[in-house]
Amino acid sequence: EVPLDNNLKKRNINIVHKMVLSKLKNQLDNMLIKSYTDNHDKVVNVIIDRILPLQGNKSWSIHWHEETYNYSGELLNKTSYSSIISYIFENNTDMETNLINPLGMFINYINPVQDINDANL
Repeated sequence: EVPLDNNLKKRNINIVHKMVLSKLKNQLDNMLIKSYTDNHDKVVNVIIDRILPLQGNKSWSIHWHEETYNYSGELLNKTSYSSIISYIFENNTDMETNLINPLGMFINYINPVQDINDANL
């Protein structure tokens, strides 16, 4: 989702902050801000293609693609991505974080990359 409203953009970034460790906040902020800037006049649908657990049960391999449309509904672009995402559990004391992330499951590693075999390259 790439909302037009700046308050919704801020809300989305705040929600992400409640699900990642502090060390990842700047990385994810930069990713979101770039997406918001690049797609401010478009609709972006994110489709999760597959999520596979990795050995140790603390990481996943995730594959997704993003479809970008103009406001007339015309498909402009389709881009595939993949990432390994790892998580840990932490105890929260912040009430706002508990409301968004009640299990205390925080992403501690993420490295999204555009797939090399993507047709848009």
